[in-house]
Amino acid sequence: MPRSEARLAEARCRAYGLFGAIAIDGVTKDVVGHLDAVSGLDAAATPWRCDAGFDFEAAAAEHYRVLSHEVFPFASVFVDPSAMPGGAPSDRVGALYARIGFVWDPRGPSPDHVGRVLQAMAFLCGAEADAATDGRANIVARVRQLQTEVLDVHLLRWWPAFAEALAWGDYRFHRAWSEAVTELIVHHRGDLTPVTAAADEAWPAG
Repeated sequence: MPRSEARLAEARCRAYGLFGAIAIDGVTKDVVGHLDAVSGLDAAATPWRCDAGFDFEAAAAEHYRVLSHEVFPFASVFVDPSAMPGGAPSDRVGALYARIGFVWDPRGPSPDHVGRVLQAMAFLCGAEADAATDGRANIVARVRQLQTEVLDVHLLRWWPAFAEALAWGDYRFHRAWSEAVTELIVHHRGDLTPVTAAADEAWPAG
């Protein structure tokens, strides 16, 4: 397979991984050095830059305010009639992860946290990059089907509403982050084939 396909999958793996880490932990020492690689993120983090380098406490406080108190980053909040975190939507996502081979840390956020699904996409893009490098076209095709399923059956059912909520509030950094994630998803989804009807039925509405 063309090396360009492997490079693109690897780039997507890194991007999803970075965005997932930010969604879960905010701007930490592990990710701050990568912000300048994403259009808009570095500028949005300007208020946290100081003489000492970077105010990680202020960044953490803002992350806690936005995603723990004001805009909840859980699928269940958007797709379940109760609008409460957890429950059946979270269980369905956990089952989906088990089926695709993505192992998540139960000590952290629940499976339906947006950071988790971004990490799952990073996992799948990494698998695609490895398969493409090895010339395993059949595995590449299967992994891309799984990427489509994760996006269509899970993330895209609620991401637009979540991103819209971040767009209208006083959330400068998180708005820039959501815009970058949206751009990644749109470009990636455009390269994938439609999800099958069977996969779409895996997560019934409501």
